[in-house]
Amino acid sequence: MPRTITTTRTVFKFEELSEDAQQRAVERIAEKMATTWWDQHDNDDIGATIVYKMAEKLRTRGWDTFGEGDFPGIPGVELVEWDLGRGQAVSFKGALDRENAPALPWADGVEAVTLGGIPGYGIGQSVYVETDGEAETDEEVARVGAAAEAMKSAVEDAIHAAWQAGKEQEEWKGGEERARDWIEANEPEFDESGNLDH
Repeated sequence: MPRTITTTRTVFKFEELSEDAQQRAVERIAEKMATTWWDQHDNDDIGATIVYKMAEKLRTRGWDTFGEGDFPGIPGVELVEWDLGRGQAVSFKGALDRENAPALPWADGVEAVTLGGIPGYGIGQSVYVETDGEAETDEEVARVGAAAEAMKSAVEDAIHAAWQAGKEQEEWKGGEERARDWIEANEPEFDESGNLDH
């Protein structure tokens, strides 16, 4: 005659775990958030962070009245892709001008900045400063050339700041602070070692 064996499993709330088990639980939840639980919503959040920081650096209209989640974007500019890992790339496509990027160092002779959006070229990729071509003397050519270099440098700094903001958001999303918030909000159960009880 078959025997039925009943086993009891002991589960714990987070606050019932030992200090070491709590730390392991937080680390395991953070790892899941950074890997298996990562989804398109997380990617969208990081993209929004990158665009918002770029808009802040450019002082695009609305950056100071909207939040990251509802910011309508930089007119005429699109985020093409980003890589926060070893590639360290942010690619924007479009044009910057005095309207959508008033904080840039605009000078006489500098007309616009074109962002090429070529994937894989790194943080400072595809920045073309357009000049009006009307400089006639050597002195004017040198002045416009210096203004164009200053503009390119300012745009690259803004792109780098946008990448850095995305990186910080990624680290927070897979970090212990967010894991602790998730545990508090969801009140999961764990085994005595700090593994999620399924």
